[in-house]
Amino acid sequence: MRERNFGGSRNEFERPRGSVTFLRYHVVFTTKYRRKAITARVLTTTLTSFEETCATKGWTLEETNSEADHVHILLGFPPRDTL
Repeated sequence: MRERNFGGSRNEFERPRGSVTFLRYHVVFTTKYRRKAITARVLTTTLTSFEETCATKGWTLEETNSEADHVHILLGFPPRDTL
């Protein structure tokens, strides 16, 4: 799990032309009927896929957390991109 301080220091703000942003998206994936189906292998594969996607798109994978029936992901990306 990645830990981060979200105090929002001046260096963390994104400054596209004409605006200032600090957007973070909390995404939760759950299994159908909340079945306990997320094993260590499934989690590793899922997080690797997210890390590759983030690297390709220039996003940041801020933090992850999971249990056997759901995964929390905190993403940071500019407002010009869509999820």
